[in-house]
Amino acid sequence: MTTNLIIKKYPIGSEWRKWDLHIHAPGGHLYNGYKTNDGSDALDKFCDELEKSDVKTFGITDYFSADGYSNFIERFNSKYPDSEKVFFFNLELRLNETVNRELEEVNLHLVFNPNSLDKIDKFLSSLSVVKTGKDETPITCSELSEGDYASATVTRKSITDAFEATYGKKAIRQDHFLVLTAANNDGLRPERGKQRKEGICDEIDKFSDGFFGGVQNIEYYLDEDRLEDEELQIAKKPVVSGSDSHSFEDIENFLGKRYIEENEKDGVQVEQIVKDVTWVKADLTYEGLKQMLYEPKSGERVFIGPIKPDQKDAYKVIRKIKFTDSEDFPEEIVLNDNLCSIVGSRSSGKSALLAYIAHSIIPDEVEELMLGPGEGEEYHWSNINEDYSIEWANGNSNDDSPGRVVYVPQNYLFERSKDPDAIKEKIEPVLFKTVSGFEGFYNNALSEISEANEEITTKIDEWFAASDTIGAVDNQLKSLGDKATVEKQKKDTEDRIQKLKEENKLSETDLETYRTVTGQISSFEERKRQIITELTVVSKASEETLYFNSVDITFSPSLSALPATLQETIKSKIKTAQEGILKDASKDVLEYKDVLLSEQRSSQESIDKLKEDNKELIAKYQKNAELEGLVNTVNSYTAIIEKIDNFEATKKAKGVEKSTCVDAIKIAITTRQGSLESISQHINEAEQDSVSGIKFGVECGVEQEDIEEFSTGINLREKTTFVEKNQLNLEAIRSNPAKFLTSIYSGEQKVNAHKNKKDVCEEALTFTEKVLFTAEMEGDRIGGFTESTMTPGKRALFALRLILAESDDSWPLLIDQPEDDLDSRSIYDEVVPFLKEKKKERQIIMVSHNANLVISSDSEQLIIANRNGNDRPNQDGAQFNYLTGSLEFTQELDPDCEDTLSSQGVCEHACSILDGGKTAFENRKNKYNIK
Repeated sequence: MTTNLIIKKYPIGSEWRKWDLHIHAPGGHLYNGYKTNDGSDALDKFCDELEKSDVKTFGITDYFSADGYSNFIERFNSKYPDSEKVFFFNLELRLNETVNRELEEVNLHLVFNPNSLDKIDKFLSSLSVVKTGKDETPITCSELSEGDYASATVTRKSITDAFEATYGKKAIRQDHFLVLTAANNDGLRPERGKQRKEGICDEIDKFSDGFFGGVQNIEYYLDEDRLEDEELQIAKKPVVSGSDSHSFEDIENFLGKRYIEENEKDGVQVEQIVKDVTWVKADLTYEGLKQMLYEPKSGERVFIGPIKPDQKDAYKVIRKIKFTDSEDFPEEIVLNDNLCSIVGSRSSGKSALLAYIAHSIIPDEVEELMLGPGEGEEYHWSNINEDYSIEWANGNSNDDSPGRVVYVPQNYLFERSKDPDAIKEKIEPVLFKTVSGFEGFYNNALSEISEANEEITTKIDEWFAASDTIGAVDNQLKSLGDKATVEKQKKDTEDRIQKLKEENKLSETDLETYRTVTGQISSFEERKRQIITELTVVSKASEETLYFNSVDITFSPSLSALPATLQETIKSKIKTAQEGILKDASKDVLEYKDVLLSEQRSSQESIDKLKEDNKELIAKYQKNAELEGLVNTVNSYTAIIEKIDNFEATKKAKGVEKSTCVDAIKIAITTRQGSLESISQHINEAEQDSVSGIKFGVECGVEQEDIEEFSTGINLREKTTFVEKNQLNLEAIRSNPAKFLTSIYSGEQKVNAHKNKKDVCEEALTFTEKVLFTAEMEGDRIGGFTESTMTPGKRALFALRLILAESDDSWPLLIDQPEDDLDSRSIYDEVVPFLKEKKKERQIIMVSHNANLVISSDSEQLIIANRNGNDRPNQDGAQFNYLTGSLEFTQELDPDCEDTLSSQGVCEHACSILDGGKTAFENRKNKYNIK
């Protein structure tokens, strides 16, 4: 029999395309409704309609005969010899078994492998047929006359017998044809009840490879518990929808389109069936068709719906990588939209290809992760001479339309999952996405902690300044002497003055006046000395320049927690306020300077006036030298006592200031602790959106090495209130900061040489617990301050989940040999389902030598890498070459082929290269074929 079978290669791998496996051609038997209004040939027009259709693959259907298919193929090949369309022969049969009380018969379809059509005549002449309601003497399909097709029926046994007679008893039926049984109209009633004959329906179900139906049938036929005998299981089976076109009107309305079929009984609508476009993700081959048996779930290899599945933004899909004028690489490698698996033997250029793709898009990040695409200095990025680039699916280069990828080099998952800080770095963005509002709460808490530590630092500075002032005052007091002693000396001197006054007959009034005047003069002189000191500080104040250069305005809580736009608004106001404050403050300094100068003049004028007004009295007393000296001595004692009082007041005020500083430090420590606890409480009480079974948490704690780091300034050899067993007691410091500050300041708690006491106190009192994130996955935990309970494989899987969960933007994922970091169970149970789901959302390009990852994940494209060598030559001697195609691209080994990659199909290469390749293919085929 003539076919349009041409060995086609599909280098981009499995792609979603429209298929219609149930369409009748003009000239077929029964229900031929193809008419032309202009008298043109109907078969020619039919060929034209199919060629211009956006459906890529057709099942040309005829009842009990191959005549309609043969006539069509011969005509189509002559009209369109270069067509890309692919056609299968669909033999439609009617079983003589009724499936319900209404005696409805079941139509089933045998969709043949084009390679098996050379024996189709033998099959038809072996297929026994009964003409129901007529002469029921068995005949074969080949013996049917035109009037017999409407009543012809077959049994399941007759189909099996014809198959064995044609292809042999040991032949595998699915290698030659698939049985697709009608569901709903002309077929099985999938829903239980409805008076269906369960036993017969179940047996027909077992006999079938799949079903013609609609969206409404999918769930039923994927249910492995659908048989009447609930103890038995049956395979999940695919459902496809066909247009069942019998006329040009049907083609116009149904081919490649959604339509709704209304079923009526006695004029009343009893059922509405939606028939839709069938999409198959496979090569346009019989092996491609069989893929839906291995992956029958909707959206895996077959899908019924109006819109193409798994669509991605074209600017986020890498269409190809190109090498310009390269002697080592092919000109370009075209990539699939979904899961592309790069496989090959050791040093075959697998990882290099992936690295070149990543480096074409994110060169700086890739260079931080790896020295180059190969081993040895000659393969460092700086020494690579290749000219390579990628092209996105929208046709733009990365230079024209810069994009992103998530690149996971070899061994990266395991290495990243060992470092607590790296774990926190990876968890943080995912946690912020998972827990609503947590990012803002967390940042506010960190801001509060930072402000508390700033407050502690400020108060320690003030405490030390106050302590320094008290020390200076104590030194001054020591130099002034004991106040009681000075007061006694003053009393003794006053007694001597009284005695001299009596001896010199000086009046009490004159003496009192003299003492008052000299005291006032002394006070004015003292004030003049103070004014001179203050004038030294403000001497630079002038009307021409501002005295102050800058002013700092801080907020609590910090501005950094606010949205950026609001921050800018407030910062603008701060700048304006700062300018005003600088002007006003500088003006105040200048005015104060003027006041000092004025007071300096007035003080001198007061002194001059006192001396002038009392010059006779002063002269009178100054004539008596002893009396003058004694009066001056009393005045000096008075000044000393006044200084002592002032110093004592300063010392008391600074003591209160120190106490206030300590209180503020205690409050800040409490606030900081509360902020830390609030982070843990918030995350523990929050509802989390699960990320692939991961639950997040927060721990706040201290790591010993951190304490040791800030303890280096303190002498730990001697036991003190704050040092026990050569370790710093952090709790003792925090519970009594006043004692700690005093102990350090006084030297009771020794600090190491060349360490500043104030710095030591600030490091100790601002030391803050570290905030680490934790995660639980399947009962194991990671992160925080304790050792992870996850196996290395599970840690790597956890890291992979975080990497993918972190990025919502669906840029491509490039991952190099994840199996090196994962255990076998994690690969099959976790990563395979994970990849199958994620590839629908984003393009994945993966290097792997593990068959489970490549085959069980149902890679849409395999890229077979080969490095030129004597035992594995490449065409034209190129160092690296790549064969691309789908899992279903099969071609037996040609031992005489001189090009390694062309010598066999992708499937055969995968079986020979991948660890467990043949077993993985068999497991994939048998996964749902439960008999």
